[in-house]
Amino acid sequence: MSLNVLILMAGESSRFDYKFKPFLFLDNKRFIEHCMDSFLPHNSGINSYNFIVTKKQEKDYNVTKKLKTIFEIVEKKINVIQLEKKTTGPYQTIIKGLNKLKIIKNLIICDCDHHININPIIQTLKDTTINDIIIPIWDIKYEEQYRWGK
Repeated sequence: MSLNVLILMAGESSRFDYKFKPFLFLDNKRFIEHCMDSFLPHNSGINSYNFIVTKKQEKDYNVTKKLKTIFEIVEKKINVIQLEKKTTGPYQTIIKGLNKLKIIKNLIICDCDHHININPIIQTLKDTTINDIIIPIWDIKYEEQYRWGK
């Protein structure tokens, strides 16, 4: 199965003093490198890496060039989707990105600041023919809800 990855990067990073979070360092790697570490081990089964940004972010941070430099090993699979302006949240970003991407099949969606273990997803896809939708979930404490886009 060939998967497509959609990574949301169009947020304004208000909790990070409005600095472009994907390129900020966390430990010894950028946020986006931690995120991509989730997918690169499965690269042979991934058709495309699609990153959603705003046109302003592309202009200000040269996103396409930087991503292709950081992830040179998969640079031919990288596609940067530029939205005209910021949206009101992750759901709207996904909808606008999918409208431009025109791919809704075999898609994994992830935020630029998440590192996820996709091994169970890959295994489920291999083990079953019912592949309509897989939604990984985790517990969020009530008092932490405001921190997450839902």
